Amino acid sequence: MPKAILLGALLSLSALATLINDADGVRLSQDGVTVSQDDDVLLIADDFAAPSDKWLPHKTFADFTWIHHAPTSGVPSLRIERNPNRVPPENRLFDTAWQLMTTPISLPADTLRVCLTLNVFSNNREMANAAGHGSGYKNVVAWFTDKGQTLLREDSFLFNVAETFPAENFMEFDAPKGADTVQLFIGADTPDLLPGQFVAFSGVKLGAIRKTSRFKHHASFTTSPCRIDGSVTWKASVPPGTSLSLQASVAPEVNTVPGEWTEFTAISQGQSLAELAPDAKWVKFKVLMTATDSITPSLHAIQIGGRRLASWKKDTDTLPPLATRTSPSPTEDAKQPYIFNVLDDNPIQWNNFSIKLDGAETPFTRQEDTVTVPAPEDGWQSGLHIVSFTLSDILGNSVNEEQAFYIGKIRSDNIVSMRDDGMTLIDGKPFFPIGMACAVKCDHNDNSYDKLFAMFEEAGMNFARHYSGFTLRHKDAAEYIDAAERHGIKLYIAGGLDANDCNIKTVAETIVLQMHLSNVIAWDTGDDTANHIKPDQMRQRYNAIKAIDPYRLTTHEDQLGPFHNTRYRPYALYSDIFSPEIYSVHDDTEQDKNQVVPSVISTIKAIHQDVKTVDAPTRSCWPLIQYFHSGGEWRRLQNFEELRCMTYQAIIHGVQGIIWYRYAGYNEYQKTGFTPEQWDVIVRTSKELHKLYDVLCQRAAALQPAEPEILDEPQVDCLNNPSVSLLLKEGDGTSRFLFAASSVRQPVKVRITIPNGAASVIDFFDGHECTPDANGVIEDTFQPLGVHVYVIK
Repeated sequence: MPKAILLGALLSLSALATLINDADGVRLSQDGVTVSQDDDVLLIADDFAAPSDKWLPHKTFADFTWIHHAPTSGVPSLRIERNPNRVPPENRLFDTAWQLMTTPISLPADTLRVCLTLNVFSNNREMANAAGHGSGYKNVVAWFTDKGQTLLREDSFLFNVAETFPAENFMEFDAPKGADTVQLFIGADTPDLLPGQFVAFSGVKLGAIRKTSRFKHHASFTTSPCRIDGSVTWKASVPPGTSLSLQASVAPEVNTVPGEWTEFTAISQGQSLAELAPDAKWVKFKVLMTATDSITPSLHAIQIGGRRLASWKKDTDTLPPLATRTSPSPTEDAKQPYIFNVLDDNPIQWNNFSIKLDGAETPFTRQEDTVTVPAPEDGWQSGLHIVSFTLSDILGNSVNEEQAFYIGKIRSDNIVSMRDDGMTLIDGKPFFPIGMACAVKCDHNDNSYDKLFAMFEEAGMNFARHYSGFTLRHKDAAEYIDAAERHGIKLYIAGGLDANDCNIKTVAETIVLQMHLSNVIAWDTGDDTANHIKPDQMRQRYNAIKAIDPYRLTTHEDQLGPFHNTRYRPYALYSDIFSPEIYSVHDDTEQDKNQVVPSVISTIKAIHQDVKTVDAPTRSCWPLIQYFHSGGEWRRLQNFEELRCMTYQAIIHGVQGIIWYRYAGYNEYQKTGFTPEQWDVIVRTSKELHKLYDVLCQRAAALQPAEPEILDEPQVDCLNNPSVSLLLKEGDGTSRFLFAASSVRQPVKVRITIPNGAASVIDFFDGHECTPDANGVIEDTFQPLGVHVYVIK
């Protein structure tokens, strides 16, 4: 099995969280499951029996939504439903966007985090995936300074719902440094509420936990059932004075699901669960913890033979089963059976399972949670095949799954892969994309793709993206692709009828149609992804594409959202490359200007954290860096110093490609594309990168310099990043390169220590020399948003 295919199959297995059920006094932290602390300062509590001065006036769109106090299932609540007295205008959707907002609430000193309890009814289950629009109609915990300035660290959240009784949601949010007040926003732009649908809140409580808050003395929870797969071990931290123990309940298998459960029995490390009952096939664990006032134990993971319970999630199981292909695809073996495994936090209902192959019922065999579809006696036909089935667990969570496999030639050249540091490789040779998105015909290039890509080539660019819907099925696509190839420009184009196509059959057929294109290095599988595609849809598309064409990468583009709960995180497992839309240039205010470059740094840091959080394989980041203004939200265009610094800060913080985004040629305001002065800003920056291309393709040095010593104020930028950031490249054996850039708009003097010393340090751009001392220490001055690239001998 090719490595890329196997990796695609295995990464899905890590996507499932381990559910925490019947939780009593437990908390999830970076260390795993711990005992919670008491929220000993009540900030707000409301049972919604009557209006409260704790809330600001509710917000709706065009008065299409009715927000009122009324019972739900006999319980006092705040109900949200369609306004029965409003008729939508002709040819207009009935938009029921709504927003609830508390007043800003003062935080006690030394607040570590806040605890939110929210009780919610709804007869629309999609409300559990509610999404906002722009900066409004969303669920957010927002933090402010004592002067009312918004801190950019926001925590967005989702909540579960139930129809006949309120679902209780409990969440914790860390308070950012400098937060003096907190404000709760609850809302949704989607889903719209249809006639008869509602969402209602019967209780909300927000409490603060301080440094001095005591731990609860006892806590417990149970895990969901899972198959027995060997003996049990667990990894935990148990400080003196605390305790942590496990009990197990086992059950036989009856009609593919657990039978009668035994009583919970204490178990020890390494114990075989067969000792509890000879016919046991299923197990669930109860975890018991005790803490002191100031210290808690932590449970990190439970191992049952080959299965690991970790990635803890304190929630009701609303996730459908996960089906993962394990047979090779593409393959030249026409008699290879099609095989997939099923994984879920609860048992699967196999009783009524059936499967279709290319639209027709097909025979299969099953051994526990592995399904095999045998090949026909004379083998599969060459080309594309689609497997479809429905899976449900015993809680009724279900998924309509479509998977693809391909019988055909295994390719041996023009292989696009990824180095272990995220660098793109084309037939094993590093490739660092430098280019533009929305590269289209416009007045600036005389409405000619050939001139467009000749200009790209002359500017030192090697990469382009047309627009999100562009495929070979569209007008001018062949002309665009051919012109790019003549000028050595690599591309990514849509991997379906458009970038957001979620029909597995059309996605697969489009990949087959386009996979002969030699200068396409990645398939675009999402534009403004979270607005249009659910994570499970992204998973199915990613797996289908990799089953047909594992020789290229996939990418998607989206706004990042809040740095600590991003829109990217649910998709990190299902795309090789992420292109965050870094559109941070808005107006001429001092606050906005100060955030332009720091936003790049914080965005890239958040993406790295997301990849780590979900334990994704190596991922690449090719940011879309704004170089447009629209007269609306983005009212100005950045200057050369800003664009240049944004570019180098992205490189310093670990991206593997640079794409500048320019809306051009789509409306009267922007149809001209660029003025000569605007084009020169891009060309000056791209030509610098072209000169440094071989260096950009190098690995980062194993030993990186420590944060520079900032000898002047400010020490940090407005998002608390060091005023100067550094990246050392490993070099070619004679020279190393140190990238350094300032993210503040004041001159700063810095002292930098170069690992392993240096004989000479010369600036690549202006040639000025910084004389290192015997310890490799240099001093230099950075102008506002200044960039230096040092050549170290």
